[in-house]
Amino acid sequence: MSKILNNQIVFGGSETGFQAAKNIIFQKIRNCYHLLGQYEASARRSRSDAEKIIKDCRIDVYRELERVLKAKNRREIMLSEARASRRYWQALSLICHTEKYWTRTQKHPDDLLNKTINIGYHWLRVLCEQILKETGLFLDIGFLHSNNLTSPLAYDFMEQFRQPFVDKIIIPLFSRKRKVDEENIAKIVIAKCVKNLSPKLLNKEARILKNSILHQIQYNGYKHKWGHN
Repeated sequence: MSKILNNQIVFGGSETGFQAAKNIIFQKIRNCYHLLGQYEASARRSRSDAEKIIKDCRIDVYRELERVLKAKNRREIMLSEARASRRYWQALSLICHTEKYWTRTQKHPDDLLNKTINIGYHWLRVLCEQILKETGLFLDIGFLHSNNLTSPLAYDFMEQFRQPFVDKIIIPLFSRKRKVDEENIAKIVIAKCVKNLSPKLLNKEARILKNSILHQIQYNGYKHKWGHN
């Protein structure tokens, strides 16, 4: 146990840990780019006015892929992630038919879309915590997010799974202009997410990360297969 703890501490301050942080955020931004691509294609087929805005947001997200690869420190990684996220959420606000000045809010949101995203991300974080603990890793020692957070390692690890396994499930609930069942939204979202994400996949990826930490070898992050868009 002390060996894993020591290795995690070393990994967090090493070049290998820095590259792992960079690779995880690269995969997250890549996921944003591809998920938006699905809705850009849909808007194009329906000749929607939203196509150009989604396309412009997607181009800006792609630029952050290039920037994050050139990042020299964690601050630059997180700045790229923040810029990509800002444009990603801007596009999703349009896709999900939100009010004009909608913004992504994590703490005490008033609107249903933000509440639903928070439900999905909370479920994902709890699952990641469980999987990482089972591998023997320490949740309070991360390599990307501040260790002042609760379970920073879980936050590091889950970044690469948000879009393919949570956002992809939630967006159709709001994009199809149907009335959302607000009373049962938590049950609906969690049931869909559970069906969409196999714990085996997370377990496999957690073990790859553990191996990288123990042996100081490169962690490339989880590369989701999106198809062509």
